[in-house]
Amino acid sequence: LHALAGLVSRTDTPRRHHPSGGGLYPLEYYIFPYRVATLHQQIYHYAPSTHTLEELVCTSGLPKHSEIVLEHDPSIDPAALILITSLWGRNYPKYGDFAYRLALLEAGHSAQNILLAATALSVKARPYGGVFTEKANKILDLERHTEDAIYSIILGC
Repeated sequence: LHALAGLVSRTDTPRRHHPSGGGLYPLEYYIFPYRVATLHQQIYHYAPSTHTLEELVCTSGLPKHSEIVLEHDPSIDPAALILITSLWGRNYPKYGDFAYRLALLEAGHSAQNILLAATALSVKARPYGGVFTEKANKILDLERHTEDAIYSIILGC
């Protein structure tokens, strides 16, 4: 997760491992651990500033990855899913409609970092741009105009 979005600089302007338009970092990261021995089967939010996982309340149980990503191979049984969302209020005031494109570019940059880290650790990883946005937003209780699911990566597949 540090490779995905961890801080590399804690100065007045914190920086992460990937570029971000205006240094605004609109992305948020949610972890769905299916087969991770050290984590409960709950949804977690990754907090880059403290490099910690915040456990979220998940009263209906951990949803299957196939409820979130457009996956057509039923044999895939990932160890974890990372769902990337964008908080639109971070970059829309500065960039207007261009903020959407910048968030997608940033998601690609941060996803590439975790794919490289996974490869270095011999962990299979697979990115998915196809996300059931409405379902993912409902699971995380997100309002689409405020925060929206835009990208995902499955690990240990």
